[in-house]
Amino acid sequence: MTSLTIYLLKVTFVSSVFIVCYYLLFRKLTFHAFNRGILLLIMPISLALPLMDFDIQSPVKYLISDLEKVGFGDTFEPVSSGSKVYKSTLEFTEFIDYVYWIGFVVSFVLLVANTVQLFHKIGSAHKVYSADYSIYRGDVNAVFSCFKWILIPQEHIYNETDDPIIKHELAHVRSGHSYDLLFTELFIVFTWFNPFVFLFRKLLRSVHEFQADEQVLSESIKKSDYLELMLNNLLVQHQFSLTSSFKSSIIENRIEMITKNKSSFFNVGKYLFLLPVMFMVLFAFAEIKGSTPSISPIKKGSYDKIVMPFSKNKHGIDMVASSGTDILATGSGEVLKSSFDKNWGNVVVIDHGNGYQTRYAHMNDIMVFKGQTVSSGQVIGHVGSTGKSNNKPHLNYQVRKNGKKVDPETYFTK
Repeated sequence: MTSLTIYLLKVTFVSSVFIVCYYLLFRKLTFHAFNRGILLLIMPISLALPLMDFDIQSPVKYLISDLEKVGFGDTFEPVSSGSKVYKSTLEFTEFIDYVYWIGFVVSFVLLVANTVQLFHKIGSAHKVYSADYSIYRGDVNAVFSCFKWILIPQEHIYNETDDPIIKHELAHVRSGHSYDLLFTELFIVFTWFNPFVFLFRKLLRSVHEFQADEQVLSESIKKSDYLELMLNNLLVQHQFSLTSSFKSSIIENRIEMITKNKSSFFNVGKYLFLLPVMFMVLFAFAEIKGSTPSISPIKKGSYDKIVMPFSKNKHGIDMVASSGTDILATGSGEVLKSSFDKNWGNVVVIDHGNGYQTRYAHMNDIMVFKGQTVSSGQVIGHVGSTGKSNNKPHLNYQVRKNGKKVDPETYFTK
């Protein structure tokens, strides 16, 4: 996967966490303006947090020239087209990238088509009223609003000062709800594979309707008359992506919100729950930045023996195992090198922070790429016999702390 795809996965994780929190804690509160703000903040926060580097371990990283000085390998050479490194991995990651971009293009085309259809409706209608907003009469089945325009059906009889439905749509126009929907639809295009973004859209549309209902009811219309009007407009109409309509699909929720008592002021304290959630999200990203190597690079029981212990081989330890056996990252961290070396064959170097780095050599293939963040226990490749090997499948594993070679076996806690 490319760095963009990994970034979008992180965006998906952050947005999903906050969307679920909102759904569980805030959706039934009557602080509609505040809820709208919370929902809108989910998008920029989800886009920004994955870009922030919160590392709780103060990693020590070396340049490639430094790696050569401390013995992590000779100059790395480009991988030949016939090499096994990356072959299967690239095929899979490229497939993932292709799927994402296909979904992105399809989602974007659908949004554009929906928007073109909307503006065709507006363009074919004729204006019947104009002020700080415009009312158009056209070939539509229900009253709806979009940005500064309100469209009404041919048969709709209205009075611009007394019509509750027009007032409802005017509330949408003056609140700028279409701009919210525009940014939401673009966010959905970028994260189309996340099912929670569609729940997010529904939650935001609900808050828009609650706000519009609240504004209309704050005027002279009686609540009972307004509820009767809603019950007479239960027929759900097709809704464009960027429009709001009195005949929405959430009338039942709107009626419930209108008839319930206002939320107590003490419920404001619930919003403070978002602070620990944000810290937990940050910690989740920080936690995978690095850790002390603490496990065996080959599961115990999966390798035959260590034929060259550290006491005899200062380049690390040689672990004999069957070709194709999984090689694991011994701690979380960032891949500094993932390439082919004429001496060490297929090599991966991982920086774990706090001065710890590990090297995995003579691998049959590599399943990670430079710059990728890996977690402890993640499969990074398979045992092989590449480079200047003795032709017997094995892994040469090395651990360094602050540039000094240390005995890897002392870090095998499991």
